[in-house]
Amino acid sequence: MHTKKILFSLIGGALAIFSANVMAANSEEHKLAESHGCIACHALQPASKTGKNPRALPIGPSMQEIAERYHANKSPGKYQELYRIVKHGSSPYRSKWQGKISGLAMPPNDDTISDLDINRLLVWILTDNHSGK
Repeated sequence: MHTKKILFSLIGGALAIFSANVMAANSEEHKLAESHGCIACHALQPASKTGKNPRALPIGPSMQEIAERYHANKSPGKYQELYRIVKHGSSPYRSKWQGKISGLAMPPNDDTISDLDINRLLVWILTDNHSGK
């Protein structure tokens, strides 16, 4: 009985440390997204989930919508496609978001965000549920 208590205490402690590390990493990436201006066009959640007017088109898709469209499990090439869009921008003529956003195209970021930071942001976008902050 005493061994079970110790085991559960250790597991609980490990989970608490893991959760704190995940939250710290998420808030660090959120700050990175804010510092590069991502949040100016991309909300964390769609307007329909935030209580904002869902009829008003956002400038860009929410982080949650991006994650749903580009999640790596759906297609292996989706991550590379999203990376290319963030780094080099997108074409307003080939947008997959037409009618869903008010912005025309994603501007290129190859001179403003390092490759490492682009990867950090993409991992955060694709793995976080963006329900907080």
